[in-house]
Amino acid sequence: MPNPRPLRVAVLASTRATTWGLMLDSPPASSPCPVEWVGLLTDRPTCGAVTRARSHGVPVFPHPRQGRSRTAIDQHILDDLTPLQPDIILMIGYMRIVSPLLTSAFAGRLWNVHPSLLPAHAGGMDTNVHQQVLDSGDPESGCTVHLVTPEVDAGRHLVQLRCPVLSSDTPQSLKDRIQQLEAQAFWQALTHHTTSTPSSQSPTA
Repeated sequence: MPNPRPLRVAVLASTRATTWGLMLDSPPASSPCPVEWVGLLTDRPTCGAVTRARSHGVPVFPHPRQGRSRTAIDQHILDDLTPLQPDIILMIGYMRIVSPLLTSAFAGRLWNVHPSLLPAHAGGMDTNVHQQVLDSGDPESGCTVHLVTPEVDAGRHLVQLRCPVLSSDTPQSLKDRIQQLEAQAFWQALTHHTTSTPSSQSPTA
């Protein structure tokens, strides 16, 4: 059976995008999921994700907020994404809620990773989620790769990976451990998408 064509994957990020860095630096040794990173789109042109992108030759498309509305920014993002013809768009540390403009245009192809076992602790971001996990006394946590829909953190789950919560954990130590899982979860979701999509056709929602 011939190898599938590379998935064309774009990334939306606002932060260091540590999870994406793990994916760039250490792709699975025998992954059946070849990926072509076609672009990074960011609302923070000085964030660490931009440095990562440039060091790996990934084109960068900055979209600074500058007082613009969410819809206006998302229209510019859509204008840049469309010619890239991405099969999948990953939201990795993207610190904005996207508008229905993007969720509609890329229905089924816009994926986010949330640092909890959704639906638990939905709606939170970053270390706030890990603090909620610790405050709740949860025995385990993890991450969820899910479809992005107009309702925040409510899209269909694609992959969930779990890890125990240790008595010694802080929000930062839990975050560091879960970011390792996030990279694995994205690779699993991409691999499943590749193997479940006929190689002769473009992936669809």
